[in-house]
Amino acid sequence: MWEDLVKAALLGTQRQSPQLPTASDRIEKLLDRTDEEGQIYRGAAIEATRRRAGKRFPKLEGEAIAPAPIETLRYSREAGRLLQQILDRPDCSELLPQWVRYAAAAKVCVPPEQLPALLDLAASRRHLRSAVLSAIGSRGRWLAAQNPAWEDVAGISPDDDLDRQWRLGTAATRLLLLQRLRETQPDTAREFVESTWQQDKAFDRAEFLKTFTVGLSEADEHFLETALDDRSKQVRAVAAELLARLPNSGLCRRVRRRVEVAISIVRRETSLELRVSLPISGGAEMQRDGLDLKKPTKIGEKAWVLLQQLAMVPPTRWTETATPQELVKVALESEWAGVLLEGWAVATTRHPDAAWAEALLEVAEDIPEKLCDRRDRDRGLAECLSVERLEGFVWRHLEANPQPLLKSHPSLALLKTCRHPWNDVFSRRVIERFCAEIKTAKDNYNWAVRSTFQSFAYYISPMLIDEISQKLNAVKTPGSYWEQTVDDFLELLQLRSKMQAIGKLNRSS
Repeated sequence: MWEDLVKAALLGTQRQSPQLPTASDRIEKLLDRTDEEGQIYRGAAIEATRRRAGKRFPKLEGEAIAPAPIETLRYSREAGRLLQQILDRPDCSELLPQWVRYAAAAKVCVPPEQLPALLDLAASRRHLRSAVLSAIGSRGRWLAAQNPAWEDVAGISPDDDLDRQWRLGTAATRLLLLQRLRETQPDTAREFVESTWQQDKAFDRAEFLKTFTVGLSEADEHFLETALDDRSKQVRAVAAELLARLPNSGLCRRVRRRVEVAISIVRRETSLELRVSLPISGGAEMQRDGLDLKKPTKIGEKAWVLLQQLAMVPPTRWTETATPQELVKVALESEWAGVLLEGWAVATTRHPDAAWAEALLEVAEDIPEKLCDRRDRDRGLAECLSVERLEGFVWRHLEANPQPLLKSHPSLALLKTCRHPWNDVFSRRVIERFCAEIKTAKDNYNWAVRSTFQSFAYYISPMLIDEISQKLNAVKTPGSYWEQTVDDFLELLQLRSKMQAIGKLNRSS
């Protein structure tokens, strides 16, 4: 009825007469069917009233829905208020996992009234599902099962056996199951993938393979080697990437033999000589090993083939006659600097080595990005270092580059790689450096520097909020661009401080 009234109102009664259904005697008295224009208004008023009054639902067929189980976790009003503040923020994806960790420590779960919003968020952002799953409790799982739009968030009941979950689950729930199994039972996860490999779609096969990054071992090699012959290019690429991370895999050995023919390192009495002879262009065997024969711009075909293969060879292969620092230095003087440095950098992210990572981070701004995004690569190099070594390296880099913190400052990219909880000493040093910058900086937009500074609030210890607030408030200029940046930074740090307090909540909260 409502749709017919809207259509008549939009088209006009001369083109579309309102179609009102036969009504009860009492309602019929309210309608003047001789007045078509009036019928639209009266019909709309009646329909709106009927909608507000509700309607009788049909009787359900089959088994009744089982009631929600009793929640074993407790609710916290304060934790709920903080969760709502997080959900209302555009950066909720960064903060939600932190809230979940604190909530787990306090053994509290998401308040019932916030479950729908949280389930909607997890349904649209797959990377948050694992965090959401650990926070919604047994009632959250029950609620997710009642709405088809949410069932991929919580998957099948945890009471079901693993085989049943794999056989009956959707692609999304099976992916979630694999992510959990690869952490504790990687062999079982691989067997599940193998059991339905021929029936699964190419996109799903590729997504399932990506979970092998966790718990990857030589036990996975045989299956991954067969995946190199898959009919899907996407699946073959994922399999090659995984095999390139196994230093003793057949793929790494094959590639290493080819690269050793192209690159030689000879130590003279007073110098180090690095020779590069470009390999032949890629053939069928190279293509099977994951090489992309379609080269990007500004690199030759043979150089592109060498770069991709060098990136698969464990970097420790080249330190038999020289240190990483020596090799990086001599590479910078070579005409093949871009190929060598990027190949070694990507190889180090695949085969972590702290000495290589530190040597390459020193020249990160000089390394091209033909194979992958520079930010991802630099972050991968940073993850090769312990927290203490990374923070020490970044701070020394900042001290060695005392120039104003502009967008092109070489230390900014390194600071962005520090995506871990900072220790107090490093936090204080970085804040002091930025305080000096804020105090002397011109009032210009400089968004790159300000956004980098704001991101520190995710990693600095919230325990330092009083000390940091005092320092920053003392140097910000009222009405400047930096004032708003500092205020936003402190607001986020304050929110994290309150989140940290969740773990100290008592049973009376």
